[in-house]
Amino acid sequence: MRNDSRIANDSSVAAEEVVARGLKWVEKLGLAIEAKDVEAGLDCFSDDAVLQFCHLPPTLPTRESRRAYLTWAYSMCPKVEVHVKNISVTPEQITCDFVETYHFTDGSSHPVDITAVLQEDLASGKLSQFKATGEIAHVVPKFVSHAGPIPDENSSW
Repeated sequence: MRNDSRIANDSSVAAEEVVARGLKWVEKLGLAIEAKDVEAGLDCFSDDAVLQFCHLPPTLPTRESRRAYLTWAYSMCPKVEVHVKNISVTPEQITCDFVETYHFTDGSSHPVDITAVLQEDLASGKLSQFKATGEIAHVVPKFVSHAGPIPDENSSW
């Protein structure tokens, strides 16, 4: 994982400890994605966390649903690189701009600019929400060809 981020925060509300916690989550998630480590990914989230990646359906607030999503996501291409660009941390949330580059078996690589908002559940010390936005329409057909169909609105991960 490459981190060239500039850190932005409101110094009146975001202490060094809050910034350090935010950086920890971004690094932990980025490394889990690059390693395609489902257990490491799951360990980042509270029991009732919901994940939503771009235009894909959100997970249910269960570990099984998050496991199904991560298993699907980690099988969509052989290699993913995460390059963090900017991080903004407040006590309530972490906002991160990054590029995920997907490397497919046909030799093609597709970078996607993504903005993610993460919320931490202070009681559990884990993330309670992950919501990412970015334009992935050009890579969804490759995701599906490698990982299988995306659930529709009548089913879930």
